[in-house]
Amino acid sequence: MEPIVQTWLALQCQTLPGVARGIVMLRSGDDPKAELVAWPANQPPAPELVSAAQAAIQRGRLLETGGDSPDGPDVRVVAAPMRLGKRNGAVALALLPEKLGEAESGPDLLQRGLALLDVLARSEAARARVVSVLELVTTAVEQERYRGAATALATELAGRFGCERVSIGFLRRSEMRVESLSHSSRIDPRSSLARDLALAMDEAADQDASIVYPPPQDAPARIVMAHERLAERQRDTGVCTVPLADQGRIVGAMTLERDDDDAFEPQDLQLLEDVASLAGRVLWLKRRADARVLERVRDFAHRQRLALLDGERPNGRLAAAFGAALLLMLVFATGEHRVVAEATLEGRVQRAIVAGVDGYIAQADARPGDVVTRGQVLGSLDARDLTLERTRWAGRREQVRREHREALAGHDRTQVRILSAKIA
Repeated sequence: MEPIVQTWLALQCQTLPGVARGIVMLRSGDDPKAELVAWPANQPPAPELVSAAQAAIQRGRLLETGGDSPDGPDVRVVAAPMRLGKRNGAVALALLPEKLGEAESGPDLLQRGLALLDVLARSEAARARVVSVLELVTTAVEQERYRGAATALATELAGRFGCERVSIGFLRRSEMRVESLSHSSRIDPRSSLARDLALAMDEAADQDASIVYPPPQDAPARIVMAHERLAERQRDTGVCTVPLADQGRIVGAMTLERDDDDAFEPQDLQLLEDVASLAGRVLWLKRRADARVLERVRDFAHRQRLALLDGERPNGRLAAAFGAALLLMLVFATGEHRVVAEATLEGRVQRAIVAGVDGYIAQADARPGDVVTRGQVLGSLDARDLTLERTRWAGRREQVRREHREALAGHDRTQVRILSAKIA
């Protein structure tokens, strides 16, 4: 018996007026065996309380009876059905009418106490669920590599929920691929089992919802063809698939299989969804950290493509269209672009042409940058100074020639030789 039930029963029997005895009976499903807790704890359960509790469970409503009892002739027995988690039960109290308050009756007291137990049970269940979620997610966080984390989580889920197999898969190029199995480190993606599991995961991911097969009576309408096929091929097992999400985007799914007789309860599904909300982010980050560079680039391109196709993000689509138009313009557009600035043009190979004498250029027949050929005149020097100097030397030579003739006429041989050398 859970400690919270024992504490509640003792609290009710001690604080409510007129309670002589009390019991709580709990059963799991159709199990005929029942757990009993009695108050006072040192006394065995009273037979009339056990009978009243069984009757309340069978009829499913509050009962009130009276009759003789070891506690007195006018003792009234009040019994009411209750539910605690997966177990059904009932609580029965033996009330002494003379000690009850005038304003309240025995059924009123019992109903008020059951409301308190329901609050306590919900708080305890919520705390236990949070602890379970953290324990399961911690199993994946403690592993260094992605494969080890996914396998450890699948194995822990299989043990916690009594499953024959738990599978974890992730999206690759818009298709699910099974990457981890409980109690196994490898799986052949080409096997029929891997294909059936991937189709079941795709079915849940496409509908963005958890799927339980066989579906409960009050479950919303879902497409379960892939789950039905998987259950039939695995000898009529119960199947539950919960999507894994990362920042609101479905990135994978986990599929649990167990005996059809042990169906997945709503509280099981709630716990699995809580685990998936945290484990999806953890496994996705580990998977990206272990991925190769090419796979990271491919995943980034795929996510960007999905973001562009998402109708809820018009700004992203507008930016992509602008970028594509700009790229096309840069590739195919033609035109002129002029830059006005001072510049100097220099030849890669430079040659210097030096005149034989000093002087000034009178005429330039070629300019820098022109193509010239061998033997072509590039320019002419100013020859006026040279002409004057030539005229001066020509006059000097005529003077020496006259002196030479005079020396010949005078038969001065020595002077003739000297003047001849000057003329030469």
